[in-house]
Amino acid sequence: MQKKKPIRDSIQIMKKNWKDIGVMLVFDILFVLLLFNLRFISGKVNGFFFVLLAKLTGLASLIALLFLVIIESILLIAVYSFFKYLILGNLLQMFKKKDLKFNRFFSFLGLNCIISIPLFILYFVFFTLIMSYLGSLLSTGINNILSFLANLVFIAILILILMIYFYTLLNLAHNIFLRESRLWKIIKKSLINSFRFRSYKIYLTNLRVIFIYLVFLFIYYGFMKLFVLTSIQSYLKYGGIYKFGLIATTVLTFYFLLLFNRINFYQNSVKGNK
Repeated sequence: MQKKKPIRDSIQIMKKNWKDIGVMLVFDILFVLLLFNLRFISGKVNGFFFVLLAKLTGLASLIALLFLVIIESILLIAVYSFFKYLILGNLLQMFKKKDLKFNRFFSFLGLNCIISIPLFILYFVFFTLIMSYLGSLLSTGINNILSFLANLVFIAILILILMIYFYTLLNLAHNIFLRESRLWKIIKKSLINSFRFRSYKIYLTNLRVIFIYLVFLFIYYGFMKLFVLTSIQSYLKYGGIYKFGLIATTVLTFYFLLLFNRINFYQNSVKGNK
């Protein structure tokens, strides 16, 4: 039996389905552009709410802030759901040569709201407690710098774990959605699978790719520093190219990881259903 090589296999799938990958890229670019515009609109709305919050105190201000978070979350979820639905349609076309009917979109939107809104509220409460804790530490003074740094590292690790879990749960739910129409079954299967180790094996390959990326950056930085960026004049002449290389490598690496995860979450979901 031939040993499975996830990176090589995913690259072959991307090459074979380059048109669908290209369509995904267009959807992702449009999503990012729309997010920038939403951030501008959100800034205007936030300005209005902050004027309102300034007039409120205690529990009333907290409720108003929570309401703002929920409204903005729903708007973000709606935009995300639209583009993710199109991308799931691309995945279905790549592997099954089937179309994802648009009449299931509102069911998909409901799924994302059911999963995301409680988690957004949990994160909001979690970050509020963290900011309150850090604020109290800073106001009273930091007596033990090592203890403070240890707390920061612990908080960062906890946030990372929560983000990975949320990302995994969402991807599991989306791929189960392609085979299951009942929301309660989708959520049940997603929650069960989100506590299984096999759902997280994909991140071992992610770490390999990130390690290769970091090694490349180290070599690239060393080469440019030793042989190209050797003077102020060379910085002025080639500094732009150096920065472009860093940005391009970073964007390509992490977009590859995004495509890799999409492909492998779909494939793992199909295998888990057999």
